[in-house]
Amino acid sequence: MRRNLANVEINLYLTPLTTDTQINYWYVGRIEDVGAYTNTPDAPFRFLPCMVSGLAYYLSQEINPALSAELERRYESELARAITEDSQSTSVNIVPKNFYPGV
Repeated sequence: MRRNLANVEINLYLTPLTTDTQINYWYVGRIEDVGAYTNTPDAPFRFLPCMVSGLAYYLSQEINPALSAELERRYESELARAITEDSQSTSVNIVPKNFYPGV
């Protein structure tokens, strides 16, 4: 397997004998770069504050290390808030329907 930036190449051994062979696979897609300042990031809106505070934290390590501890705390707080928004706080009650064939 060759993993390039633009595409992934998979070579099969032994080559399948039919052309209708199907390969199922899982992959992790990376978030695309924003590019120009006018573009919107390829991320869910709830992660935008996390992205901003994470960038501030990583920049502070180089520019102003005295602020790194506070900015790291904010970054971790924003990340935890964004992750917990994916969970549901409701209970689920599933009841099967009674089904009697031929009635």
